[in-house]
Amino acid sequence: MKVAIYVRVSTDEQAREGYSIESQKDSVINFVKSQRWEVCDFYIDDGYSAKDLKRPAMQRLIEDTKERKFDVVVFYKLDRLVRSVGDLDKLLKLFDKHDIGIRSVTEPFDTTTAMGRFLITLVAAIAQWEREINSERTKDKLKAMAEKGKWRGGYPIIGYDIKDKKLAVNKNEVKQAQDQFLFYLKE
Repeated sequence: MKVAIYVRVSTDEQAREGYSIESQKDSVINFVKSQRWEVCDFYIDDGYSAKDLKRPAMQRLIEDTKERKFDVVVFYKLDRLVRSVGDLDKLLKLFDKHDIGIRSVTEPFDTTTAMGRFLITLVAAIAQWEREINSERTKDKLKAMAEKGKWRGGYPIIGYDIKDKKLAVNKNEVKQAQDQFLFYLKE
């Protein structure tokens, strides 16, 4: 059986949860070897969210699915593949159309039964909910920081430095910043 291995991690997840590309690859490769399957190709989205299917390796996986370059897609955990019930539905239909199976290393899915399809959809719904909750928490945290006058992160704009988590005027750059604003206003 020819296998497509899909691994993904967003920058935030890697920092927060420790899902590294290498640890996922190792687990999936060990699983594939235990099944005596043949690795056909790796599809790696390093630093991409699963909020949608607009990821380079995912797009290549979709195209290769249409060409039926493999028999099964193996991933570490469903939320590595998708975090949206709608996207899961699209992928399942595509895989079904081309007679391609999916396997999670850590979750027992059997998409050939009604119960298996229900369970995988339920897990995808939980992954989507988790992504949306994290997004809401991040927005709330950034709003609270702004309300307290704290810098919300990133590089400060020209003419400012960050001191005690707040913007402070950089006396060496203030003239340059003023000149840029005046130049913009003249245009």
